[in-house]
Amino acid sequence: MRRQRDAFEHLGAALHRRYDAQGTPADLDRAIAALTAAVQAADPGSMSLLASLSGLANALHARALRPGAVSAAVDLDRAAAHLEAVPDALPAARPGAAVSASILAGVLSDRHDRGGAEDDRAEAIRWGVRAWEEQEADADIRITAALSVARMLAAEDPDRAADLAEAAIGLLPQLASLYAFRADRQAMLSRLGGSTGTAAALVLGARRGTARQRAERAFRVLESGRSVLLGHALGTRGDLAELSLTDPGLVARFKEARGRVENPVPGGSPPVGESQIAAEADRRARTAAVQRRRAAELSDLTQQVRARLGGFGEPPTLTEARAEAGEGAVVMLNVSALRSDALLLTREEITSVELTALAPGTVTQQVSAFRTAVDTVATTEDFAELAAAQDVMASVLEWLWDSVAEPVLTVLGHTRPPGDGEPWPRLWWAPGGVLGLLPLHAAGRRTAPAGRRVLDRVISSYTPTLRALRHAREQARRQGAGPVAHHALLVAMPLTPGLPGGGPLTQALDEVARVRSHFGEVTFLCNPEVTTDPPADGAAVRSEVLARLSGVTVAHFACHGTTHTTDPSESRLLLHDHQHSPLTVQDLLPAELDSARLAYLSACGSASATAGGGLRDEAIHLASAFRLVGFPHVIGSLGDIDDRTAATLADAFYAALRTGSAPPDTDRAAWALHRAVRGIRDGTDLPGAYDRTRNPYLWASYLHAGA
Repeated sequence: MRRQRDAFEHLGAALHRRYDAQGTPADLDRAIAALTAAVQAADPGSMSLLASLSGLANALHARALRPGAVSAAVDLDRAAAHLEAVPDALPAARPGAAVSASILAGVLSDRHDRGGAEDDRAEAIRWGVRAWEEQEADADIRITAALSVARMLAAEDPDRAADLAEAAIGLLPQLASLYAFRADRQAMLSRLGGSTGTAAALVLGARRGTARQRAERAFRVLESGRSVLLGHALGTRGDLAELSLTDPGLVARFKEARGRVENPVPGGSPPVGESQIAAEADRRARTAAVQRRRAAELSDLTQQVRARLGGFGEPPTLTEARAEAGEGAVVMLNVSALRSDALLLTREEITSVELTALAPGTVTQQVSAFRTAVDTVATTEDFAELAAAQDVMASVLEWLWDSVAEPVLTVLGHTRPPGDGEPWPRLWWAPGGVLGLLPLHAAGRRTAPAGRRVLDRVISSYTPTLRALRHAREQARRQGAGPVAHHALLVAMPLTPGLPGGGPLTQALDEVARVRSHFGEVTFLCNPEVTTDPPADGAAVRSEVLARLSGVTVAHFACHGTTHTTDPSESRLLLHDHQHSPLTVQDLLPAELDSARLAYLSACGSASATAGGGLRDEAIHLASAFRLVGFPHVIGSLGDIDDRTAATLADAFYAALRTGSAPPDTDRAAWALHRAVRGIRDGTDLPGAYDRTRNPYLWASYLHAGA
């Protein structure tokens, strides 16, 4: 019976996972049938019964939440009935009981919200607290339970709600190494999508403490809960040169352990038949056990490294955070249904500004309007449609100015353009969530007096977290300041196999030729089917690019890029072999590039996270991948870019990096991009009084990420 029960449970769990990934209702129905059979085959009072009941209740809960579910009330009642007595009946099975308690809390909470008895809410809080307090339970179980309780307590006990939410988000980083499969890591974080924003809002809405103390707590919440996967990678990366001299064995063991944990199993295609599903479930269980041992090994080695190199890979303290703001303020934006705020980190303090016009629904509408307009501009040949779409884009940028940028800049004291001879102030945006899909740096009024635009007041850069910004600056400092003799890798794809008509980028070769004029030593890779003058040094294929990156200081790509809609780790640059061997975000992560200084990704959407799902807070995209592997400065784009304008802007950018005949100074990357984008907007290359202010498609997408 045990083998039979295990087979049914593995089948049910795998079908539920496939439902989560693909959304096929029949998979969830089959999962419920299989898990029902597992319950019937389990021994009464056993641990296996607890696991099967938890799985069944979880599947019933998921079906009740399915859009248009006709049996939601029945499924919620069944789920609650299966679980209400289980945790008390098995007090010794502590982690398992926590799973059941967490699921039960969610079921009762949803049943209450759908018109259930008031007792459901009280019981949901009781079971949620019980699951949270179970120290031996997995982090995801405790986090889910605590956040559920915090939401229910927000109105009546905001301080307790804030405490629970803050503590729960503090556990999120543990999820980065808990799962062996990349899809599982991302799926878990996706299910918790938006939780960090809710927690920060709860903290800011608490009654206890001063406004400044609440802002500092909210800052810590956002630092812990955003870019969890990136933060985990940053926590194990840093300067190991000194330790390599004194203890090379420890460094070698550490890097090997890091590689095993940071490069999880992709997951592969979902199994089809029931026998394959069961076999896959068994494989996943064994792999998960191995992953836990690997994570424990890496944690131990990380502590050994930190004992020798104080502060290695650790997040910044509040004092260190304020010091990082010495070069310019960091603005962390948070949008939630409870409230929306900007946290302003300066060298003096962390404060908050409530942004009352920034409701989640409104942000989503503006993002949708902007992206639809971008798509229209990129595809239409109708002049009226083109003009209307550009007008929509400009309107969204005006809304972004009124709702976010102007209130923030006013509080920071950036109320006018710098005067002649005055230094330009710098500012780092950390938007998070869906707001990160809009170009904050391009916000402004179309016809307002000069200065009511972000581009005319500050030099903007982007960072997902302060920790990521500090990492970029550490990389830049290790490489030294000032211009150096560069070796540049230039990659051009004027034609791309697999795209309609070859997806011609008619100006890609011209763009690379202009960039080439700014460097002495160059390696040029191109589509091998295209004849170039001078001839390319190799083919623009995945293996060649990865091999060449390790020896260059600058990498410039003029090619197509795509953002994967469900798995951002699969977002890619479209090289010649992209159909069978794509260069993805995941492919870049194992690299450590000690010489890297600047990556310029002249490719559509290279700095854009996926628009759907719950992973927007993770900032998983090509620009962040290039940042992680060693480039302290990355130029990318939030959406489609114009081929001809891209060549002009790239030339202006590299020219601005140079002073006289000196080599390009990559530390000026943010300023150079700011100058080049303003030049394109203001039409400095156009005759007479023409400009491109009303054509944001041509200039608004470009951004600088990093130091």
